[in-house]
Amino acid sequence: MRKVKITLLALIILLLSVTKVYAESAETTLTPDKTEVKAGDTVTVTMLVKCATGIEALDSTLKYDKKQLELTNTTVDKSFKDLSGENASTGEYKLSFLFDGNEAPKQVEMMKLSFKVLDDVKANDTINVALSNIQVNDSDDKWMKIENQSTTLKVVAKSTEENPNENTAGGDNTTGNNTKSDKPLSYAGLENYTFAIIAITVLVAVVAYTKYKQYKNI
Repeated sequence: MRKVKITLLALIILLLSVTKVYAESAETTLTPDKTEVKAGDTVTVTMLVKCATGIEALDSTLKYDKKQLELTNTTVDKSFKDLSGENASTGEYKLSFLFDGNEAPKQVEMMKLSFKVLDDVKANDTINVALSNIQVNDSDDKWMKIENQSTTLKVVAKSTEENPNENTAGGDNTTGNNTKSDKPLSYAGLENYTFAIIAITVLVAVVAYTKYKQYKNI
């Protein structure tokens, strides 16, 4: 009987432990507004945070390739203080948010990050935006470590419509020795024909006048 009681007590403790872990669970996700980008594009990545026991604070490290992306703007939920910034010695961008309200939310779009895709990227390149060392502090003042998160973007080639100055096969080539008349060819031919008629008419008139003078002198 004693063994049965000990077993039941162990099961109760185990169930309470599992319930506690579940209640304290937290997660983050990164969602871009587009998954295919071109050089010069702007892409916005939204950071969503969830915690069943409320979100009092969050710390993390933002990682991305600075040869591919330029961070142009950040927007943080108005109920949180933004203490984020770049570490001058390591170059890493540290994210740090502190709740500044009465009741901590259980889910929040913590941050929107806007990036410009730099001109050095090439078609079929992949771009990663990631969060590492993620920790969430809940309403019970307990810190929870969360798995690293990331999102991937694919670089696609620019369409020919976006490069109007680029020569395409079969297009006009105005360089080198090739020239292009400002007037249609049909008009150019007509002008030459008109000039010939006028010249012949003048010549006939001169000959006729000369014959007429000779006739008058007879």
